[in-house]
Amino acid sequence: MIMVRGQCYPIRRLHERYGIRGDVTNIDEGVLIMAEQEDKYVCLFADELLGQQQVVVKSLPEYIKKICTVKGITGCTLLGDGSISLILDISGLINSTAR
Repeated sequence: MIMVRGQCYPIRRLHERYGIRGDVTNIDEGVLIMAEQEDKYVCLFADELLGQQQVVVKSLPEYIKKICTVKGITGCTLLGDGSISLILDISGLINSTAR
């Protein structure tokens, strides 16, 4: 948890949730990104911010939904360099922190 302006917010360490090695695991060395949906908040712990882009979010194709069991991904987008970026399901992350 982190306190911001007198309010406590949960921190979600995505590298732990998805079982990947993070270059930064110390909370003092990373970046917290506060996300909100329907007046509920969660702070996402990240290694760094790489940039900001406006994107068109597409839902995941059905064949990927059938073979992929990763929870917390809601869609994807095609970046300017041709690579695909996955879109996090903020609502799912907020609800998973309420447990």
